[in-house]
Amino acid sequence: MRKLFTLFLLVGFLAHASANSSCKPCADIIFRENKGQWQSHILYKAEIKNGAIFFEQNQITFNLFDTRDITRIKGDHHKLENYKQTIDYTLHFHAFRMKFENAAVPEATGTDAIQEYFNYFIGSDPSKWASRVRGFHEVNYQNLYNGIHLNIASKDGSLKYVYEVEKGTDVSQLKITFEGTNGISISANGNLEIKTAV
Repeated sequence: MRKLFTLFLLVGFLAHASANSSCKPCADIIFRENKGQWQSHILYKAEIKNGAIFFEQNQITFNLFDTRDITRIKGDHHKLENYKQTIDYTLHFHAFRMKFENAAVPEATGTDAIQEYFNYFIGSDPSKWASRVRGFHEVNYQNLYNGIHLNIASKDGSLKYVYEVEKGTDVSQLKITFEGTNGISISANGNLEIKTAV
């Protein structure tokens, strides 16, 4: 018998996608497999409204940018005739990691595949090209720890983490640390809040 417990990681940057609410796939976070188009330690990548999330073997890396920078740059983009740059084109980023301390070497697999696929032709080096890259609605880490499995899924434009714990498992194995944040706290209603520079 297995027990389930769920962690909703509610962070300001994981806002709902700015898409038509009647278009459910538009609001979903899609996990794209790595077929050699990215560095080898990346297993899956998800693009969100203001950045990207990289799913690795024992950690998850968040790379975020300030959406106000994009709004500012877009406003200046259409000045084509006699154009002179009048604004700052600097983009501000913040990256941090969610690490599973002393985790095993889990088997990570994508489930609930979408019908579409993606092609990547990065630069002139064919070794960085990948075609028919699949996308998934969920990523599963089997045996992240002995007897502990992790399912990560998209829920209303945010990430939902479900830990599946086998009977008799020592749950104290599960230890998560955060590196590179500007602070973490627990809100009044019990949500984990992560502060970043953006």
